[in-house]
Amino acid sequence: MKPMKNAVLKYLKNINVDTRFISLVGKSVYINNLRFSKFSRRKEQLFIHKFPDYEVIRSKIFQKICSRTAKILVNNIKPHDNIFLLDKNNWIDFTVLTVLEPYQRKYGVKLFIEDSFDKMNTEKIDVVASNINLDDEVENILHQILNGDKIQLLSSKNYYDKKCKIRMIYPLLNVPRKWISIWLDIEDNIDICKKEDIAISLLDFLEKHVPDTRENIYKSSVFISNNKRNNQSNIE
Repeated sequence: MKPMKNAVLKYLKNINVDTRFISLVGKSVYINNLRFSKFSRRKEQLFIHKFPDYEVIRSKIFQKICSRTAKILVNNIKPHDNIFLLDKNNWIDFTVLTVLEPYQRKYGVKLFIEDSFDKMNTEKIDVVASNINLDDEVENILHQILNGDKIQLLSSKNYYDKKCKIRMIYPLLNVPRKWISIWLDIEDNIDICKKEDIAISLLDFLEKHVPDTRENIYKSSVFISNNKRNNQSNIE
């Protein structure tokens, strides 16, 4: 850990901020859970006075993102896991990094960040963090339905390397892409997908008439996949 980051975290602890519920990325402090972090406005003033080059970001949509990712991460990572994640300098990868960053303090995990899977040392890694989000999964499901293909979830892959048993986790699987674009204040879907994509157009249409469209499509597909696996197990 860099000396400056250590100093920042130490000071936050000294003013009674629970650093397990904030993300420290670059010179930005993102509050994951306002109540649990105990990061009051008064403490923010003290912090900015001590570290004027830093900023504290209070975002309700980011707290919602963290709430959803926590439900996945609590069941899929273990204390002191070595987690590999990609950083290709895009907004989705940045989100994965930001939500995982505090787990270095919550669970004592170590993050190994590279711009290519080729740079991963499989002997050191326990978990690979995927950047697949809810929209990726649902768009894939709709493509398969529209093409008459068998439904296979992108997140059905449990291991990156079955031989080495490197687990796969999907922190953003319950997070709509739009939430991320709102949080980062960027145009929705930029550099990620094409507007003429029929699955995306269908999702946009359904979203106007059916609440939680993405979540419901994903839940139904998981139910079907689990049922299929259970039936196959019973036959065997």
